[in-house]
Amino acid sequence: MNHRRRLVEMWRVSARTPVAGLALSVLTIALFAYFLCVCTPDRKTTVTRILVLESELDLSGPSLERARGNVRRTVADRQRPPYQPEPKRKRSPVSRSAPRGELCQLPLEERFECARDRSLSRAECEARGCCYVPLRNSLSNGPPWCFYPPAYPGYKMGPLTPSPRGQTATLTRSTPSYLPQDISTLRLEVREESAGCLHLTLKDPAHPRYEVPLSLAQPRKIPEAQETLYAVEFQPDPFGFLVRRKSNGRVL
Repeated sequence: MNHRRRLVEMWRVSARTPVAGLALSVLTIALFAYFLCVCTPDRKTTVTRILVLESELDLSGPSLERARGNVRRTVADRQRPPYQPEPKRKRSPVSRSAPRGELCQLPLEERFECARDRSLSRAECEARGCCYVPLRNSLSNGPPWCFYPPAYPGYKMGPLTPSPRGQTATLTRSTPSYLPQDISTLRLEVREESAGCLHLTLKDPAHPRYEVPLSLAQPRKIPEAQETLYAVEFQPDPFGFLVRRKSNGRVL
């Protein structure tokens, strides 16, 4: 509105003086041409923008096929029945010791301590390959919670051979244990001191140790007519032994 008022006033002044009116007319035409150039967009710029939009739209074959596929999937989803979640199945509880549950079901009197060096947690006990079965209201000197399974790798017993003082056998261990200064080879000595006395000794043949000189160390011979009151049973692999009373078969 201000520009129009100025133009009207300029036309009024031009009517009074011819020279001033000519100058004002030229100035008015120049201003009109300037406003026309500023307000009119450049044709080249407009054409460039149209080309950019066409390139971004990309109505070629692959793009058009993808658009059609999206439309088909949208229509198919609308025609699909409402989603109904599948009923949840109840899962049976799985024990952490399920893979070794059968191996760890040992009677309390057959549990052999696996944590002899220190107190172990469940993770530390199972890391040793042992069973961890805690007992309720158990005393500190009761059955161990961490104990060896029946198939734990241990020593393997060789054949018994006669010796001047009884019988001997060699025990070998192929898998090292968790204890420090493990001994891979042991020597077993079995001596029947009397009808009611059995002497079993495990020694390290590579490092002899001091032995207390007891009277039992003297070799004795049991009369042939006299039988022992006990029977010894050996288990070769893993090594183990049982001493039973012959009269009732009770394990001593």
